[in-house]
Amino acid sequence: MTVRRKRRTFARRKICRFCVDSDLHIDYKDSKTLRYFVTERGKIV
Repeated sequence: MTVRRKRRTFARRKICRFCVDSDLHIDYKDSKTLRYFVTERGKIV
């Protein structure tokens, strides 16, 4: 019987785009920016 070793996976910390880039502002009319934060059904991630 062989023993399988589990590989350690390191989770990356999520970085807020709006905190990193001070020029980026939240605007509900800007669909290009909001596309990354909203699902197809319209739920906010």
